[in-house]
Amino acid sequence: MEIEWLLEDSDSLAHASKLRVDGKSALAPLKAEVVSPLHATTRGERTLISRKGKPGPSKPTLAIAGEPLARPTLETVGYSKASTDELIRRLGSRRMDDCINLVYTRIPGRFTTSEGVPLPMPPLDDIRASALVDVQIEAGASLVIPPLPTGLSNEALFRRCLERTRVAVQTSSGKQDIIGYIPTTDNLELVRDMVTTYAKIGVRFFGVDFSGASNQPALMRSVVRSIRERLNLKRRSRAQGETYYLHVFNAATSKKSSKDVTPLSDIITHPYGVDSTSGQMWGAGTLDPEKLRYYRVADYGAYRRGALKGEPLSCECATCDGSSVSDIYKGAPHSIQERLRVHRVSAYSEECARITESLSASKKDDGYVPYLSRKKTAASDITRILTDVREIRAAL
Repeated sequence: MEIEWLLEDSDSLAHASKLRVDGKSALAPLKAEVVSPLHATTRGERTLISRKGKPGPSKPTLAIAGEPLARPTLETVGYSKASTDELIRRLGSRRMDDCINLVYTRIPGRFTTSEGVPLPMPPLDDIRASALVDVQIEAGASLVIPPLPTGLSNEALFRRCLERTRVAVQTSSGKQDIIGYIPTTDNLELVRDMVTTYAKIGVRFFGVDFSGASNQPALMRSVVRSIRERLNLKRRSRAQGETYYLHVFNAATSKKSSKDVTPLSDIITHPYGVDSTSGQMWGAGTLDPEKLRYYRVADYGAYRRGALKGEPLSCECATCDGSSVSDIYKGAPHSIQERLRVHRVSAYSEECARITESLSASKKDDGYVPYLSRKKTAASDITRILTDVREIRAAL
């Protein structure tokens, strides 16, 4: 694995980077494509042709072949060959050709019955932990993620899972690099210890799980500051080996709200030095077109249909190519959802290119932070993140 920082922002921690793994590369900032049970019918959404016959969004370069583990799967993995093989088959079928693939088996913090009654958690012993690493390797993972549960608070469990991961990688033929995975947790001291341990064994690709939240400020402050401290990264002065790659798993695309307009939230994590994000791997409920949101990157707002009525808006993304936004909301609910998803992929791809362009601006007024100041709907969240970033920079 190789990580190269191509551009750096002088006023935040944002950067443009190039990740190379086994002859495949990805340019960041980017939004990774998720292929999971939730997205089973929309595999390859970035390769769809636009509605007017023009090329659609670029082919994905980083993909998440994911599955939130059900209790029967976690209970039997490593103990049942049939169950383990079936998990390998499912994950392997979600890999995308010519991509850097992260094979992600997410372990929830707890299981409940349909009535919400807690169920006992299958213990994450050596057999299950080793099997969950082997599953990734067998399914064709480009990099390997330690199988850590959401809500982790036990350092001994972290060290056991990391050791099982290292043993599995060392005995495999591929010798994949390990991702410094940090699940959602309230134990920030453990977060710092995890980052320290990962850095000591040479990890340079880190991943943070947002668990479907729009942002995780305390977690991000601890992770980013710890990474930069452990790698001795002093602002723009870097020695070889000090660069790193930071991915955010399961980030909500927009801030949760009952309002008709709410801020986008994943795209504003880049000032922290986030290279890439990926959306949630799960979802359910009634599909209500009135609540499906149109993502407008011009102001970083997520709009419900009601907020768009009476507005003669033309969609600015290349895939929609100037079509009326109101046209996107015509038809059956699943067709609307699909058109909105394709629009989001296209709009985000173009926005990441604009972020990179702002990072390369020679004039300060055209830089990334001034560019963010024009995103009015997400202004308060952006201000908070930039305050966090200034505190991190001042401490280094």
